[in-house]
Amino acid sequence: MQSVYSTVFPRTFGTLFFVLLFLLSSETISAQKFPENTNEFVVKLGEYMTLSKRPDMEESFAVFKKAHKAGAFPEWEMKRIVSVSNLMGNQNLPAFPYFKNYVNAIVAAKNDRDTTLFRRWHAFTEESLAGLEKGRTKAVGLLLEFSLDFMTERALKSGEGGSATWRIEGGKFEFAYSDREPSLICTGVDLIGTRKTDSVTIHNTSGRYKPFEQIWQGEGGKVSWAEAGMDSSIYALLTKYKVETQKPLFTCDTATLFYPLYFKEGIKGSFENNVVVKPKLSSTKADSLRNIQFPRFQSFEKVLKINRIGDNIEYLGGFRLAGNSFYGYGTSSEPAQMTVYNKKREKVFHGKAELFVIRRGVSVVSENVDAKLFMDSDSLFHPAADFRIDIPKQVITLIRGEKGSSRNPFYSSFYNMNLDTDKIAWHLNSDSLEIGGHTGIKGVSKKVEFESSNYYDPSIYLQMQGLASHNSVSTLYALWLKTDKDKDDNGRIVFFIPWGSERQLTLLGTTDIDHKGDADHARISEEEVHYLLAVAHKLYPNAPSLTPIGAFSSLRPLAADKSVSATSATREHKIWTSKDGVLRIQ
Repeated sequence: MQSVYSTVFPRTFGTLFFVLLFLLSSETISAQKFPENTNEFVVKLGEYMTLSKRPDMEESFAVFKKAHKAGAFPEWEMKRIVSVSNLMGNQNLPAFPYFKNYVNAIVAAKNDRDTTLFRRWHAFTEESLAGLEKGRTKAVGLLLEFSLDFMTERALKSGEGGSATWRIEGGKFEFAYSDREPSLICTGVDLIGTRKTDSVTIHNTSGRYKPFEQIWQGEGGKVSWAEAGMDSSIYALLTKYKVETQKPLFTCDTATLFYPLYFKEGIKGSFENNVVVKPKLSSTKADSLRNIQFPRFQSFEKVLKINRIGDNIEYLGGFRLAGNSFYGYGTSSEPAQMTVYNKKREKVFHGKAELFVIRRGVSVVSENVDAKLFMDSDSLFHPAADFRIDIPKQVITLIRGEKGSSRNPFYSSFYNMNLDTDKIAWHLNSDSLEIGGHTGIKGVSKKVEFESSNYYDPSIYLQMQGLASHNSVSTLYALWLKTDKDKDDNGRIVFFIPWGSERQLTLLGTTDIDHKGDADHARISEEEVHYLLAVAHKLYPNAPSLTPIGAFSSLRPLAADKSVSATSATREHKIWTSKDGVLRIQ
């Protein structure tokens, strides 16, 4: 046979050289029948395993040979080893990796503290190989890989590179073969998935592993959230679940979660866990969400009431626990709800959303919240605001988004008025409302505009006319006449009117200047703002804050005369009949 290939070596030496080795190896396997004599068997096995000159193959055989020479295998065990080797030879299996995995598993089983392990495993392996049809080399490979992994580290499957390793600890196990399917049956074991230095554990579980399918069918067991850095009193009890050992993720359709802080009894839901490499548990900000997202549990029930999120905060909706983060969830048709009360147990906020991110005692945040702020008889609404409550500081913040309904203005029900601002913050401890300010979003304006739907209210008009036992405007004017009157004073009266539901604001005005532009673009000027603030600072020099939060302007038609300014112009009206017979009022 070699002489045939020698005539073509000069043309395709490299290719035919490897083909020759492969053919010689295959021929050896198909024709190979290991001798029954154990000493002769060891010699033949050595020749076969070291034929490729691979160092790892030579090492594996050397370890086996040394154990045999030391008398580790009684005669009956060697006969069984010869039998399995011939079964593998009949499958036309190359030495690598099949015989390497087999002899390594033999040595590991003999070195195990369990003196019955070799006998139980080897009988199971022999029966499994005998039941395989010729040509099922993949099944043989999976069985021998499982054998090596289990004998060396009690692993169902040992991961390579960055993949997960699944192994068992404790409990009992036995090998079984039925319906031409080998399996490992475990009772009361801990199933552990590891990946680098991180791991997940299902405590006290039972199940069956099938090497040909690489699937563990488990039932029962306990998973603790201690692996996510939380209290060990938080755990889930599993029912039936499945682990595909070549994957790090596994799921359980129905589990029961025990979380004593929130629930007196266990709640049912779905469960999943993942063998992931977790980040370090350091955090630069107390309110930042560390990326520990497993184990995960989601309740079946979507109307659960939870009170212990923070002082005076109530939640109603579904419950989701992902690692060390608690999420309140709902749907578009059945959203989750968050309610906040003040110290008097008065409702100050109510919001609906599909998802709330909750950090107990720290914060609650959400997007696209149907939000309502309650202030005595007034309410502020927004259909899709970003919501956040800083629990320690007791500050509720609503921020408009950048698209769709989230750009709608806020709406005041009491004043029937739109508030065109990007941010509203309610400081509950000081009972103060902040309108506008920094949002943290680049490019978002801090401008605030108020637009009322009631442009004229007769009751407010009468109040401003001062129709009472005394005229407030006349009183202010008389007081001004008694003062020294500033040299630079223009003689105008400036009003300071308490404003807001709690009179916590002051309406300051007015100014009076000519407007020559479009009537739709009447706006207060910077000069007018400075003028009014200057008056306020003079009258109230010790005031802690005189920062404007908003302004409005309107136009008043005046009859044309020879006055030098709008201030000095007459406020009287002119009534006359024009030449065309029309009665005119100016």
